[in-house]
Amino acid sequence: MMKTLIGQHTITRARRRFGRSPRAAIPLLLLAGFVLMGSIASAAQAALARGDDAPVLDLKDAGGEARKLDATTTDTVLLLFLKPGDRDTSATIGALDAMLAKSPPVPGKLRRWAVLSRMDNPAQQTAPINRRLGPNWTLLLDAADKAYHEYKIIATPTVMVIGPDRKVAEVNPGYDPAMENRIRLALGKAGAIQLSRWATEAPPKPNMELQLARRLASRGLYDSALNYYRQSIAKTPATDDVKLEMAAIHIRVNQPDEALKLTGEIAAGSPLAPRAAQLRGEALKLKAGAAPAQSPQPPKVVR
Repeated sequence: MMKTLIGQHTITRARRRFGRSPRAAIPLLLLAGFVLMGSIASAAQAALARGDDAPVLDLKDAGGEARKLDATTTDTVLLLFLKPGDRDTSATIGALDAMLAKSPPVPGKLRRWAVLSRMDNPAQQTAPINRRLGPNWTLLLDAADKAYHEYKIIATPTVMVIGPDRKVAEVNPGYDPAMENRIRLALGKAGAIQLSRWATEAPPKPNMELQLARRLASRGLYDSALNYYRQSIAKTPATDDVKLEMAAIHIRVNQPDEALKLTGEIAAGSPLAPRAAQLRGEALKLKAGAAPAQSPQPPKVVR
């Protein structure tokens, strides 16, 4: 869209500057053509849309067993694309699991697959994701990023619903609060999966304070970020992810006591317990007089 507007603006400038003399306007018109061609090429890279065929691929699961990424003619597939280090992985998995837990059982109708792509070290990066997914999901490893490209992933986590006809019924690139309602309704339509009546309720409003806090933290504006984190918590209780984001920032601004308090609120059985232990160790070193570590990075903004 932006490139198309730029191309139109370039043509308008050419007309204003050179009138109707086509020879004089050739350079700018050629530039506009290249811009428009670029916009067409970019559109070809867009994510899969509703009604598109779901690619069939051969992958392996976390145990090394060969698996076929293929929606059969009897099952509906809830497909989740992940990559290591995503800030919203836990929130997405939690929202999907909670959605299905509140609905009637759907054995034999729905499969939950998660595809892990963009891995630098599969041996180390697979285990934490598997723990977050739990037993209801099958984790497939996309070692060569083939699925990532074939399914045209533009942001992670991406959630897709693939119907029994092997068509994409819904696609949601990136996590947002409205995602849960769209996915729930798509499952009911594509897989004839009976869902709770509250599935049609309006989605919750996004937590703008939390979003702003994360953006400020990604730019190194830690004091302002912490202020908005506190405003967010005043409206909505902090999840474990948010607590650890705040703890990492407190370490960066030399406030180890606050970081220790936040990491101490993470349960030992939580999937985020290893991260909490790492930050707790950094906070203890900082309290003992060590220089602030660079390892606990603030959350990154994914566009």
